[in-house]
Amino acid sequence: MSVPPRAIGEGDVVVTPYTPDRWVAAQVVEFSEWDKTVVLADLAWSGPEPSSLSDLGDELPEVVPSSWHRVDWLLPRGYRVLGNAPHADLPKHGPGYSGAYWGVGEAAVAFLDHDPYAERALEPGLLWLGDFIAAEVARPGARPGVRHVSASEYAVLDCAQLVARFPSLVRLSLHGGTLLHFRSLCALRLRELTIGNVFCLAAADALGPGDLPQLEVLDIDGAQQEFGQAMRALWRNERRRGTAVHIGGLRAGPWTDNGLLGEWAFRLADATCAQINAEVESFLSRIEERRPHGIRLVRELPQEIMARLTLDGRTLGQGLVNILGSRLTEEGLWEEMYRIAEEPVRANFPDHSNDAWGAVARGLDEVADQ
Repeated sequence: MSVPPRAIGEGDVVVTPYTPDRWVAAQVVEFSEWDKTVVLADLAWSGPEPSSLSDLGDELPEVVPSSWHRVDWLLPRGYRVLGNAPHADLPKHGPGYSGAYWGVGEAAVAFLDHDPYAERALEPGLLWLGDFIAAEVARPGARPGVRHVSASEYAVLDCAQLVARFPSLVRLSLHGGTLLHFRSLCALRLRELTIGNVFCLAAADALGPGDLPQLEVLDIDGAQQEFGQAMRALWRNERRRGTAVHIGGLRAGPWTDNGLLGEWAFRLADATCAQINAEVESFLSRIEERRPHGIRLVRELPQEIMARLTLDGRTLGQGLVNILGSRLTEEGLWEEMYRIAEEPVRANFPDHSNDAWGAVARGLDEVADQ
């Protein structure tokens, strides 16, 4: 007989903090040993941390309309069982599976606060930024009402700026691109962190339970092997404490072999990919050499460094022309080449990323315009 990692059963009422001073509640209305899931229903209640069911009222609060959702049966850290009570019947058509994140309180808070978006089943503070995330986080001021950000297709994202712009984030999903100051995420009270196809992080960037003590779901699919293995070691025993962990898609070797080449690896012969890797690795080495000690202390990059970066861009572009010839333009690979070059340049010059990338791009432009 299978049992959940942390005790939970049908009829149990669970509570968790929505914000540090506002707690919310839900009830388990269905328990399935077969697929190891439970169905939760948000209760129309919020308030100070309760110690017993009586703190929720003389009777169990009503269920928030349309708040039923099926999730993994792992009781997340940060949740506790308050007691057990009879529950309302499940609707005729039960809910679909929504994953490991329980998300208790989103529907209840929208319902209780009469959020105008509640009827459209949107989470309070939900924000999808996509390509515009880098520009959004660079804006002055904070947006404390935003609790969920999902970002993808960005070239470079500064996590320190992200934290300053959205200090109340509890759910964060990052896909692709270069992440600067990744460990700044420790300042957030994250409950869910999803990372996909991010190949710029090393073992030193790994965040553990002490860094993210409220984390309920950690999902990594596509990362450098040393980063993924470090994260796996830190979170290996945390499922029994209430964190669902999935770490996969790890890749060894230079990050240009994987994250930067992307779809090229499936469109080009292995020998050609190896040549491109060697060219890009040489480019990366030169970029790293261009950043002298103390560069953060100057307002602008010296003209000598700018000129060398332009030369680096020109050398990279010419090297790829020598390898790929007309395929660069025929198959539209020049655009991919700019993306490949931009990420490491900005990562190596975080305080002068626009100037540094502008210099390298000029060198690439010179070759592209020939």
